[in-house]
Order: sequence, then structure tokens, then C-alpha cells
Amino acid sequence: MSTNGRFKLSTTESLYPPVEIEIDGTVYKTRRFSHPILVQIKALEEKALAGDTESLMKQIEIILPIPRKILDQFDIRELKDLTAHINKTVFGIEDVKEQKNVSKPGGKKSQKSKRSSQGSGRTKNS
Repeated sequence: MSTNGRFKLSTTESLYPPVEIEIDGTVYKTRRFSHPILVQIKALEEKALAGDTESLMKQIEIILPIPRKILDQFDIRELKDLTAHINKTVFGIEDVKEQKNVSKPGGKKSQKSKRSSQGSGRTKNS
């Protein structure tokens, strides 16, 4: 937080509250979305999006301290809804497909997509 021109951060307390998920009266809070956590999630993302349920389960276990025996009781569609809710709440991503269109850190758009979005600059009469 900013105080008198000083920006303070804490390794023990986040500036951002965790997302809370309630299951049968028990509230689970997301872990901090640190770089190592995001790397682990990203490594599983492609397989999870392709329908690999084990990768989806591992992503949830990384994000939330929910025991596997509880997760195993849910319909897989509910677990997909859970991850969609977290994506929307934490990252502002409404749809996982949207996330694929977000440029990756340090990534560059291909020249082809850049050219096609700018147009050729020529008119029919040129």
C-alpha cells in the first residue's frame, strides 16, 4: 500500500483478498497468486483445456486447499465452473478462450496478425 510516497508490499499479507469458495459450509481461500503458483497452473493449462480431467484437478489443488476426496465428489462441469469463476474474479477473464488471446509476457504478435489488423494502406485506385 502507498503511504507518504512509499509503496509497501508484504511477503506475508497480500494487498488483494483471496477468493473464497464455500463447499458444504466450509470456506476455502485461494492461495496467493505468486509467480511459482502461476507457472504450475500454466504448465497444466493446455491439457486441462483439452479435457484432461487430472490436469484440471491438479490446477484446482494448486489454487485451493481442497482435499482431493472432496473434489472427487463433484461433476467435472462444476469444477470447470469453479476455475472459470476464479479466472473471472482474479484475472478478469470471462471465458478461457479469451485468455488465449491475451499476449504472453514478453511475447510478440506475429507480423502476419499485425499487418492484417493494420490493413495494406492501399486503396483500390493505387
